[in-house]
Amino acid sequence: MIEDTGFRIVYFLHILTVVVAFAPTVIAVLPGGRDGTLGLLDRAGRQIYAPALILAGLFGILAIVTSDDVFEFDQTWISLAFVVWIAMNGVYHALVLAGQRQNDGAKVNNGQAIMTVLLLIMLYIMIWKPGWP
Repeated sequence: MIEDTGFRIVYFLHILTVVVAFAPTVIAVLPGGRDGTLGLLDRAGRQIYAPALILAGLFGILAIVTSDDVFEFDQTWISLAFVVWIAMNGVYHALVLAGQRQNDGAKVNNGQAIMTVLLLIMLYIMIWKPGWP
């Protein structure tokens, strides 16, 4: 049941890892060069943000499993969330992290812009739950 302590702990971890995973997307709009805020984001991306993005999805899966059939894998909004989560991981690893390794600012900026759009789509899915009764 979603009132269960186990579900609430998993749900808390899900939300926490989402916040950590998207910190660079929010902070990236701040002005600063590669040595300032953006340089810090580059260094932390592989160690903190990429694992947090992966864990966010895994904790989401655990939240579904521990919800005692309130949420199920065959619900439309959950399927859409999986598609967007997979896209987020692809964009983050293929554009943002790869651009950082190659010192390609345009690739990083494009990746972060796409991640922002995907975050907005995911927020819509998580709040309005399309196809859920």
